[in-house]
Amino acid sequence: MNISFDEFEFDPTRLELRRAGTPLKVDALVLRTLGALVQRAGQLVTREEIVDIVWQGRAVTDNSITVAMAKLRRCLGRDREYVVNVRGLGYRFVQPVTVLPSSTSQSAEQTVRNPVGSPFVGRTQILGELRSALHAACAGNGRLCILTGEPGIGKTRVAEQFATETSAAGVPVAWGYCHEVGDMPPLWPFAQLLRQRFVSVNRAELRGRMRQQWAELEALMPGVLNPENPGENPASESAALTNATQSSAKHRVFDAIVRALSLSAKSSPYVLVLDDFHRADEDSQELLRYLVEELSGMAILVVATARNLPQPPAHIAHILGHRNTTCLPIGPLSEEQVQEYVQTLLPDSGASVAPLLYTKSEGNPFFMRELARQLLEPGRGPETQIALPDAALELMRQRVALLSDSDQQTLAKAASIGRNFTLPMLQVVTQQDAEQLMSCLDNALAYDLVTHAADSSTSFSFSHGLIQSVLYGALAPAERRRCHLRIAEALEQRVFAGQKVSDATLAHHYHSALPNSDLRKTVRYCIEAAIAASNTCAYKEADRYVQYALEALNLLHDPSPRMRLRLMFLRAAFTRPHSRQTFEALANEVVHIARERGAAEPLAHVVLLLDPYRGFPPLPDCRRTAEDALALLPQGDEGNRACILARLATFPPTSFNRQDCRTQLDEAAALAERSDFPLAHYSVKLAELYLFGGVADRDYAEQVLADLDAMCQTNLQFFGAQPVLLQLHRVISALQDGDLEGAERELERCSAHCRAVNSDMSWHVDRCRALTGIQTGNSTDGRAALRALHGRKAPDPPAAFELFAAHDVWVVLQEGSYSKHHELCTVVATNGDDPPNIWALKVRVLCAAGLHELARKALHSVPASALADLPYDRDYLGTLGSLTRSAIVLEEQEYLEALYPLLRPYRDRFAINIAFHCEGSIAELMGLISGALGRDNDAMVELEEGVRQCQSVGFETCAAVAEEELSRYSTATVVPEASSS
Repeated sequence: MNISFDEFEFDPTRLELRRAGTPLKVDALVLRTLGALVQRAGQLVTREEIVDIVWQGRAVTDNSITVAMAKLRRCLGRDREYVVNVRGLGYRFVQPVTVLPSSTSQSAEQTVRNPVGSPFVGRTQILGELRSALHAACAGNGRLCILTGEPGIGKTRVAEQFATETSAAGVPVAWGYCHEVGDMPPLWPFAQLLRQRFVSVNRAELRGRMRQQWAELEALMPGVLNPENPGENPASESAALTNATQSSAKHRVFDAIVRALSLSAKSSPYVLVLDDFHRADEDSQELLRYLVEELSGMAILVVATARNLPQPPAHIAHILGHRNTTCLPIGPLSEEQVQEYVQTLLPDSGASVAPLLYTKSEGNPFFMRELARQLLEPGRGPETQIALPDAALELMRQRVALLSDSDQQTLAKAASIGRNFTLPMLQVVTQQDAEQLMSCLDNALAYDLVTHAADSSTSFSFSHGLIQSVLYGALAPAERRRCHLRIAEALEQRVFAGQKVSDATLAHHYHSALPNSDLRKTVRYCIEAAIAASNTCAYKEADRYVQYALEALNLLHDPSPRMRLRLMFLRAAFTRPHSRQTFEALANEVVHIARERGAAEPLAHVVLLLDPYRGFPPLPDCRRTAEDALALLPQGDEGNRACILARLATFPPTSFNRQDCRTQLDEAAALAERSDFPLAHYSVKLAELYLFGGVADRDYAEQVLADLDAMCQTNLQFFGAQPVLLQLHRVISALQDGDLEGAERELERCSAHCRAVNSDMSWHVDRCRALTGIQTGNSTDGRAALRALHGRKAPDPPAAFELFAAHDVWVVLQEGSYSKHHELCTVVATNGDDPPNIWALKVRVLCAAGLHELARKALHSVPASALADLPYDRDYLGTLGSLTRSAIVLEEQEYLEALYPLLRPYRDRFAINIAFHCEGSIAELMGLISGALGRDNDAMVELEEGVRQCQSVGFETCAAVAEEELSRYSTATVVPEASSS
C-alpha cells in the first residue's frame, strides 16, 4: 500500500518518494525514517523505535537521528510542518495521510483519508471565496484577494492550503515572500515571483511579443528572466533588480513587469502569492498598486497575506480600497473549531484541553499551535503548565530555550545577518568552523527554528521572523556591533572580488556597527544607498540612509562642513516629495548655512527645490535666495547661472512683462548652450513652456513639451515630479480649449506619474477632477469630493493647499465664514513674489470674501495699463478671467476697458488656470464687461454666445451662470452688427 500526503506519494516497499508524480533522489536512510513516521501518522514514534526500524537496532548516537530528521525536513520542504519533535521521547508525523493501493491509477473517490495529523479547520468560507476568484481569473477577470488578520491568525496557512489544491488542479502557483525592511532590496518579492513564473513559460514567444520591453528587462534582470542561469546567489540577483530600478524610470520598469506577467498568462492562468505583504518595501507596494489597476483584464489571481494595520501606508490603503481587490478578513477560530483541531492532533487528551487552549489562545491558530506543542512535552499538565504570555515573543523565547546556550549564541549571531543567512557568512560572524556550526544548525533544524533554503545545503532561513527578533534581541549590544562590523567587512571584500552586494545591505551593516565601524566608509555607503533608493523613487528610504550618514559624520573628530551641507541638502531633496513641512525646515537650514559659508552651488540647487512647480505660489524667500545665489555664482559657472536666471524669469517683476521675460530667457539659453549641464537646458525649456507656452502659440508649446519629454526620458534625474508638471500643462490647455475628453486623458496619465513617484501633486489631480465635475453639472458629488480633499492636508499639506482651499471655500462653494476673515487675509496676502496668475487669484478670493478694500489695494498694485504687457503664459486666460470677475465686483472701469481687448482674440476659449476653476467662456466674460460698461446690446450677444459655447462642450454650471446673467437684460431683439465694439 502506498501512502499519500499533500503532493507526495511514498511507496514503503520500493522505498520511493514521488512529488507531483516525479521521483525524488533521497537517501535510503531518510526514506526509512519517513516510512517509520508516516505508517504511524499522528502517533508518537519513540527514538528507540526509529533506531530499530531505520538502523535495525545498531547503536547510533542521538545526533544521527537529529541529522536524519533534518535531512527529511529538507527533503519535504519548508512550506509545511510535517514532523513534530517530542523532546526526549521521539517524533510525530502531523500531516493527514491517505492510504492508496500500490497502483497509482486508483481514483480519488476510492481513497480513504486517515483522520489523523495536523488538521486544517475553520476556513471553508475563505477557501470558497478564493475558488470563486480563481474561477473568474481563469475566465480572464483577474483579481487581488488579500487575506488579512492579526499575527498568527492563519493567513499563510490558508494561502498554502489554497495553493496546494490549486496546484493539484493544474494551475501554476508562484510564491513571493516579503521580509523586514533592510533585509532585502526593493522589489525582492516580485523578483521571486518572476523567477518562478518564467521557469514554465515560453520565454521566446514572450520575448517576441514584448520586444523592446523584454530587451530592457533582460539587460537589467538577467537572473530573473533567465531562471536557468540566476546568478551566483540570491544577493546578486536582488542587486540586479535593484540596479534595474536605479537605471530606469520606475513606471517603465513597472509597466514592463506587469506586461510580462499579463502576457505569460495568455496561454495558462496562474496564481501569484505574496506572503506577509505588510512587510513589503515601498517599491513593492507601489508595484502591486500598479498591477491591481490592470488585473481585471488578466488571467491572474493574486493572493496576498497582510496583517491588520491601523494606519496602512498610502499604497496599501489604496490597494485595499481598489475595485479589483477583495479583502478576506480571517478571524479567530471558534471554540468548536479549536476542539476539532485538538481532537485530531491530540486524540488522547482530556475534555478540558480544548476549552483551555481556546481560552488561552482566543482562537489564534499560531498561539494555539504553540500551546499544543507544550502539551506534547512530557510532564506538563494542561491546567498548570501551559500559559500564553502577553506577546508571542515569549513563546518564541521558549522555543529558542530548547537549544543549548552555545547554540543560542550562535543563532543570535546568525540573526544579525538577517532573516536569511548562509553558512559561509555565519562562519565569518562566529569565527567557528563549518562542522561546529552545522552541529548547531542541525539542532535548530530539528527544533524547527530554522529551515533550509530550497536547493541549497548551506543557505538557511529563520522559520519565523519573531524567532530572528528574539535571538537578535538577546544579543548584547557590544556583540551586535562586532557582528555587524564583521558582516560589513566580509561583504566589502566580496565587492572587491567582483561580486554584487547591494548598497543598502552594506549601509545597513556599517551603520548598525557604529561607532565601531569605519566612519568615513559608513558615510559613503549610506550616501550610495540613499541615492540608489532615490533612483527607484523610494524617497523615505533614501532619507533614512542620509540620516544614518549624518549619525556617522557626527562621530568624526573634525567632520567636514561641506559634507554636512551636502547631506542636509540630500535630506531636503528626499523629503520634498512626501513631507513638505520637514522639507521646508531642512531647506531653510541649508539656505542659512549656505549663505553663511558663501556656498553658491548648494544655494543655487536649493532654489530649484524650493519652487519646482512653475505657476504655483513660491515658498517664502525663494526669489531673494535665487538672487543671492546668482550674486555668489562665478561667471564661469554657466550651467548653474542659466538655471537661476531661468527661474528668476518666472518671478516678479520680470514675470509681469513679456519683453523682460524674453530677454532674460534668451540670456539663460545662451549660458545653457555654452554649458554641458543638462539641468540648465531643462530649466530654460521649462521656463519657456510656462511663460510662452500658453494659448497664444499652441504649436510652440507642443514643441517645447516634446523637448522636455525627451529630456525626462534621457536624463532620469528629472523624472521625479517634472512629468507631472508637464501633464498638468496639457490638462490646463485642454480645459481652456473646452476639450473635456482630452483633459481626462491627460489627468489619467498625470495620475499614473503621481503613483509612480508618490507625488503630492495627486491632491491637485483629484481636485481638478472634483472641480470639473462641478463645472459639468455633477455638483453634488463634485462638491462633496472637494470638501473631502480639504480634509486630506494632514500631516503635510500639498503645495499651495491653503490658497486653493480658500479659493474653493469662498469662490466655488461660497461657504466662507466671516469669522475666518483674519485667517483668510494671511493666506491671500499678496507679496512681491507672486506671479501674475497667483496675484489675480488672490484678488479674486478677497472679492468673493467681501474684503473689497483689500482686494482693490491688491489690484492697484499692478496698473491697468500694465496688463497689456503680461506674458502669454500657460495661465494667461485664467488670469484675465480672475481679474475680470474682480474688476466687475469692484467696479473698476479702467481695468475693464483694459481687459476687453485682451480677451477678444480668444473668445472661443475658456478662462481656466492652475486653480482649475472655470471663470466662464471668454465670450461670457466679454459680455459681462460690456454690460458693466453700459453696452447692453453687445452684452446680450456675447452672453448668448457664451451660453452656447459652455453648453456645447459640457460646462453646464458655467452655462447656467451665463444664462442667469443674460436674464438680467431686456428680451428685445438685438441687431448682431451692434456687437462690433
